[in-house]
Amino acid sequence: MIDHFGINVKDIEANKVFYEAVLAPLATPRQ
Repeated sequence: MIDHFGINVKDIEANKVFYEAVLAPLATPRQ
């Protein structure tokens, strides 16, 4: 089981849509 992980990006707003789409099938809440 994965407890948590981090993703480092330069522009979080530009990558927000991508990461939300990728993580949606995992039903991961945004924090």
